[in-house]
Amino acid sequence: MPDVAVDPLTTAVDSLHSAGEMLLEIDPKIHFIIHSILVAYKIRQSEKESRLFALKYPIASCATHFIVSLFGTILSNFLLGIPVIGVCTNPQNLFLSFLCWYLVFFSPWDTVFNLLNLLPLRIMLEILHEIKRAINVHLGVIQAAKVFPEAWTVMAIIGTIRGSGTNWGITFSRLITNSPLAREHELIKFVAATRLCLIMGVLFGLSQVGKFTFDPLAILPVLSTVMIAIRLGSLVYQWGDPFTSIQGILWRPFVILIQEEIEFENSGSNEVSQFI
Repeated sequence: MPDVAVDPLTTAVDSLHSAGEMLLEIDPKIHFIIHSILVAYKIRQSEKESRLFALKYPIASCATHFIVSLFGTILSNFLLGIPVIGVCTNPQNLFLSFLCWYLVFFSPWDTVFNLLNLLPLRIMLEILHEIKRAINVHLGVIQAAKVFPEAWTVMAIIGTIRGSGTNWGITFSRLITNSPLAREHELIKFVAATRLCLIMGVLFGLSQVGKFTFDPLAILPVLSTVMIAIRLGSLVYQWGDPFTSIQGILWRPFVILIQEEIEFENSGSNEVSQFI
């Protein structure tokens, strides 16, 4: 029998599809535990008064941590008309959230928080966390497609919210603790993860409505790898947001004629020239 020619591109797509299926098969509880630990760590690290607040108001602090951990699901359910209280139907998640919050804030000798400050451990956790973020975008697009099957824009928005919900919910935590950082919310300063989630949401949404013909599960490992690379670059090498310069390049033609006027009016501030 003559040898059947194998298309390398088809083989690569099939391999990526299998990798995407493997990512979706990871136990959600593992993702939730890692996510809850990193959310508690981020809250404590970014807000100096958060531990004192947790000591004085443990119920409020624990509830805030749970809401921030599931903020993407809560907000997407609200926008799609799905009962928000549904996030509380799983008692295991409630217990795991409480346990992660307690260990990060009040473990003996601050063991857990000190371990999370170790770079090798953070790298492992961040890799799994970025994989979870990519999966959440994919699941958010599928969730929105069930309600709005033809609206890829809605799918992209819900996917972005599901993928970067913690970045939006952290503002809620800062408001509760009366932190001055509450002014630095996601609408003002989009982080790289949110921009990536938006790009992924658009791609998955266009694929869902048939505008693009590609396998979402095949592209999921690729986009996960990109998200991991950018996150580790920020964590290890302190890279800035790679999308900030792109934003400036795209926005400059629209304001080039009045840029000098705006800079003159805000001559005492560096915020204008930061993005333009």
